[in-house]
Amino acid sequence: MKLTTNQLIHARIEARDISEKLVAAYWVDEDRRPYHIKDAMRSFAALAETLGYDIKKREVTEELSPDFVILV
Repeated sequence: MKLTTNQLIHARIEARDISEKLVAAYWVDEDRRPYHIKDAMRSFAALAETLGYDIKKREVTEELSPDFVILV
C-alpha cells in the first residue's frame, strides 16, 4: 500500500499523540487512567483510518496486570 505524503504526515501525528497519551496514562493516578487510555484508543482509531485499516474490538475474558504484555 502506497501512502500519500499527507497520509504519512497525519499518521506520524496520530502515532505521536498515541505515545503521549499512553505515557500520561502510565503516570497519572489510577482513577484518571481510563480517560487517558480511551483518549489514546481514539487516536489509534484515527491512525488506523488514516492507514486504511478497520479496527474490531474483541471481548477480554480476564483482567490482566498492567505490566503484562501479550505478543502476537
